[in-house]
Amino acid sequence: MENITTKIPENMRQAISEKLTDIILNTQNIEKMPATLAKTILRQWQNNQLNTEAGLQNLIQAAAVVDPEKTITSLEEVGLTELAQQLKTKEGA
Repeated sequence: MENITTKIPENMRQAISEKLTDIILNTQNIEKMPATLAKTILRQWQNNQLNTEAGLQNLIQAAAVVDPEKTITSLEEVGLTELAQQLKTKEGA
């Protein structure tokens, strides 16, 4: 997934990071997210790094773990169909 986050335009990163954060914060499946990933995201949030490539990669990973369907839908809504397709393929595996 790392290589695909580099293709996310900088002008879209803030909006996408907010959508993914909302998915994570509003899920009923938070226990599915590994504690290390949660701590990494918290550290990136504290350092204002959620809209960086690394931050987006972690947010995508976390959102896909806790609510894959909503994550895929949100990525498709903002036009990131290639990334959404990659998540769909991973889900089907």
